Amino acid sequence: MRLSPRICALPIAALAAMVVFGCADGTLRRDDVPDAAMTVDAGVDAGVDAGVDAGVDAGMDAGMDAGVDAGTDAGVDAGMDAGVDAGVDAGVDAGVDAGVDAGVDAGVDAGVDAGVDAGMDAGVDAGVDAGMDAGTTEPRPLFIAVGYGGRRAVSPDGETWVSDIADADGQNQDDSQHFRAVAAGGGVFVAVGGGGGTDNCSVQGSVCVQRRLAWTTDAVEWHDAITPDEQELSGIAYGNGRFVVVGGTGWRGYSTDGEHFSYLPYDGSVTTQFRAIAFGRGTFVAVGDSGRRLTSTDGQAWTNDTGEGSANLTAIAYGNMRFVAVGVGGRRVRSIDGGETWDSDVSGGGDLYAVAYGNGVFVAVGNGQTLTSPDGATWTPRSSPANLFSITFGAGKFVAMGPEHASYTSTNGIDWTTHDNGTLPNSLGFSGVAFGELP
Repeated sequence: MRLSPRICALPIAALAAMVVFGCADGTLRRDDVPDAAMTVDAGVDAGVDAGVDAGVDAGMDAGMDAGVDAGTDAGVDAGMDAGVDAGVDAGVDAGVDAGVDAGVDAGVDAGVDAGVDAGMDAGVDAGVDAGMDAGTTEPRPLFIAVGYGGRRAVSPDGETWVSDIADADGQNQDDSQHFRAVAAGGGVFVAVGGGGGTDNCSVQGSVCVQRRLAWTTDAVEWHDAITPDEQELSGIAYGNGRFVVVGGTGWRGYSTDGEHFSYLPYDGSVTTQFRAIAFGRGTFVAVGDSGRRLTSTDGQAWTNDTGEGSANLTAIAYGNMRFVAVGVGGRRVRSIDGGETWDSDVSGGGDLYAVAYGNGVFVAVGNGQTLTSPDGATWTPRSSPANLFSITFGAGKFVAMGPEHASYTSTNGIDWTTHDNGTLPNSLGFSGVAFGELP
């Protein structure tokens, strides 16, 4: 049923009056509206229901929107907080793990690098040190004795002797094989000698003589030095970076290596023989027959030729800022100015063959006698262990040699110890002994 628009515009109370009487234009009758009150109630109910539904819907929508918004915000906040916490925890854990791993790796790498570097440095240093130690061995102190028949023997201490060799058998003869003296310097030992003989010699007048000179750098292999075959050599000394040798009828020579020698021209007017030479205070002093003495700084130019006409001098040594020479008939003489002048010239007793200085004392040895002196002027006779032909000082002791196997050692020239060495293969006597060092 359709209501007139006018009726729809009336208030509800008017509508109720019209239920009985209807509308003036007859558009609405009671018969057409069965129950107005019901209709109103129904409308009210429907409106209420519709309002409730609409309110509920709107409220729900609004509530949902608000809830969603609030939930979203809260969720976001909570999620962010939880995410941040979880992220921080996870980040810390991951960072710690990664840091530990990286630190360990870096530490290992750095440790390996540092270890390798340190090891290489240490290895290089140790290798260099070992190489230097191996390449630069300590010098070997040695005594070498020489004598008749070209005999040579070596000792590290003057007591036990080894490498005993000789070039000739037989008696203690003053022949062309005889080594008379030996000296050491610059890592070389040089032995000199020679004498009368018939083998490989040159003839001077009616006498056949041969000069002998040999050198070694290891005390095992000996080499003949290059030298003219002239008169024998009797003495040798080392100083100022060279060897200087002296010998028969004024012969003198020098060498910077112990192998190649240069000699002064032969002077036929010199009739005396030089027997020995020593070095000290930058000067070589040679002594010989008739008490002759000469000085030189290089073995070439010689001065201070003094002393001819007196007893032969057979040996000389330097020590305590002075030269002391000894000789035939127990002669002793000294120089405190480098061989320019001499004093304390005394004699007495048997012949003296050798002299050495050490531990603050000069010790002279010879034919059954030994003398000691602190200054070369005052001498004291001592008991002699044997007839001694040569003496040297080294390694804190005197070492003396004689005509037999034995060697004799002493620290003061008074108390002597005999070392028999009877098992050595050679029996020839020793004429010279020297102390030195080899590489």
